[in-house]
Amino acid sequence: MLLEADGADALTTNKIALRAGVSIGSLYQYFPNREAVVRELATRQWARAAQRLEAVREAASEASLAEVAEACVRVLASTAQGTASLRRALLLEVPRAWIRPTSAPVHAAVVEQVAALLRSHAGELPGDVQLRAFVLTHAVQGAVDAALVEHPEWIEDEARLEDLVQDLTGLVLGHAGPR
Repeated sequence: MLLEADGADALTTNKIALRAGVSIGSLYQYFPNREAVVRELATRQWARAAQRLEAVREAASEASLAEVAEACVRVLASTAQGTASLRRALLLEVPRAWIRPTSAPVHAAVVEQVAALLRSHAGELPGDVQLRAFVLTHAVQGAVDAALVEHPEWIEDEARLEDLVQDLTGLVLGHAGPR
């Protein structure tokens, strides 16, 4: 992908159109500039996470808190949101202002899906479930983002990813439990 290979500074609508195999005019019908293309990539990444969390919620009616926590962490850490290199490029190459307007509502939907999962175990969780969902989602995503930046191989290697998921699940369960 262009963003991963060349970075945001070298990304142009001409290069995007060429790579997509469309005319520049066709590209401009859908995207007014390169920032809009990048926004769409970021939004799709978070939308995939929200959809996967919704599927987890629908399937988790009988799941334990530990199973729910692990499923949430697995969604946030997995490459199903996008390749490690794309996610890394979005973190390192793209100014936040490019993607914040459209990714913020989708990210809020991710937090809401986590909150809905936690609500199914509200009896086991003291305190404000919405606040807890916000903290847990951002803590896990922060650790995953740091891994993407500093050790992308951890996300790409199944065994290392599994270790990361288990460590983060332990973190989540430690935070989610009684205080």
